[in-house]
Amino acid sequence: MTISTTQTDIELPIRYSLQLVLDKNPIPYKRSTQASTWTPEYKKYTAWKQFLQEAFIRRYPQKGWLPKTKPITSEGPWFCSVRITFKGHNHGDPDNILKGVNDSLFCNDKYTACAVDFKYGKIPLLEIQISPHKIEGF
Repeated sequence: MTISTTQTDIELPIRYSLQLVLDKNPIPYKRSTQASTWTPEYKKYTAWKQFLQEAFIRRYPQKGWLPKTKPITSEGPWFCSVRITFKGHNHGDPDNILKGVNDSLFCNDKYTACAVDFKYGKIPLLEIQISPHKIEGF
């Protein structure tokens, strides 16, 4: 599948799969306002987004990718499935973690269908599956 981007045409796999073993539970989405961008919570969320972007690019290198940019520039439609393994019961809402994954990887997640699942375990994990999504009439 060839995706046209603003940087260059690159060949991408039809399906992405990323499994991340984490030191701590994933960070949920934080809404950005002009004042909130300076808070410690938002800075932590920004670092989390950058970590996800860099992990994605290490797994699926892209020519011309710039740090702190979203690697999936095609509008889709996409299907994004996220499975979270939480360590302990002190964690963010799974839907907000999914929203953070979308916020970090997709330039435009308007045409992204999503599913999220979670469980508890001894080691925090984040598993992400992304594939083209067939929508009738799209």
